[in-house]
Amino acid sequence: MRKAKPAPVAELTVIQLNAVDLLAAGKSDNEAAKLLGLHRVTVTRWRLYHLEFRSALMHERAAIWGHAADRLRALLLRAVDALATASVHLASAVRVRNCCTVNS
Repeated sequence: MRKAKPAPVAELTVIQLNAVDLLAAGKSDNEAAKLLGLHRVTVTRWRLYHLEFRSALMHERAAIWGHAADRLRALLLRAVDALATASVHLASAVRVRNCCTVNS
């Protein structure tokens, strides 16, 4: 039984790589096309039908979102600590206010 050979991977052009970067950074097809001097339909066709382009775009988006998720996790820990500290201070302020109200 023969094993199927993987199809050769076509390399993306510099312009396609630039389009991948722009799209992954959040630019629309139209914005990326204008910045690269292309027609919007060209970028849209790459994004929808060009397998290597789509693969590169998904990989770049995953890298960006993975980094963003790591940053969010780090911020989340600090945010929870800040909320815990604030709740302790708020609880102390409420106790002081209740004490003053009872003693008045």
